[in-house]
Amino acid sequence: AAIYVGTYGKYAASSIAGKWLKLDDYVDGDAFIEACLELHSDESDPELMFQDFENIPKKFVCESGIDFVSVYEWLNLSEQEKKIVALYWDQISDTTDADVILRSYHGIYDSEIEHAWECFEDMIGGLTEENSDWTQQLINYLDMEKYQRDLSYDFNYAHCDSKTHVFYMHL
Repeated sequence: AAIYVGTYGKYAASSIAGKWLKLDDYVDGDAFIEACLELHSDESDPELMFQDFENIPKKFVCESGIDFVSVYEWLNLSEQEKKIVALYWDQISDTTDADVILRSYHGIYDSEIEHAWECFEDMIGGLTEENSDWTQQLINYLDMEKYQRDLSYDFNYAHCDSKTHVFYMHL
């Protein structure tokens, strides 16, 4: 994760002089800002301008500021957790905190119907092999698509790479 840091003063003077700073090089936002101010110490009171960024969700960075608490929480996530959270923000809502998203994550499936089958199997888990004929008769009457639609009141679905990621809505 990196941010290109210039200043509004330089930009107003038709210059984008600045530098890419890697966030991993700084323990926190204060240390990052201190490095930015040192970088632009050729100005008496530099007004920092964050002109570009890489590997950080856009919701944490704007031209005039950075949500450092959220950025450093993001940086502490594993790569898999980042993928899950980014998918949720892209397809469901970008207003939910990463920790809530990760707690609500129900898993990855080939389809929403496959998820519905797993929920159904969990629901009838008390039925044993001894009742397999009865269980099969019950399954013959089941409209899995309708059951899946009913489940959509409790789950959010996000799709990526031909897979369905499922998130429980009610935390």
